[in-house]
Amino acid sequence: MSGCALIKGHRVFSVLRSYSLEHELGEELLPLLLAHRDVVNRILEELWSHIEWKKRKLPGKKQWRLL
Repeated sequence: MSGCALIKGHRVFSVLRSYSLEHELGEELLPLLLAHRDVVNRILEELWSHIEWKKRKLPGKKQWRLL
């Protein structure tokens, strides 16, 4: 998945990659995975809070589109 965001007036491009791997650690990995998820979520919240959204009204509707 790739995308582009406008952060503080600058276009930022990114690529998100994921990989599958085999292991035999089972439950030992759960605390690490939960901590990783929490860190990623905090980073995403920070990024989303700095995006400058443009709002446009959809023609003929009462709805708005965020760009």
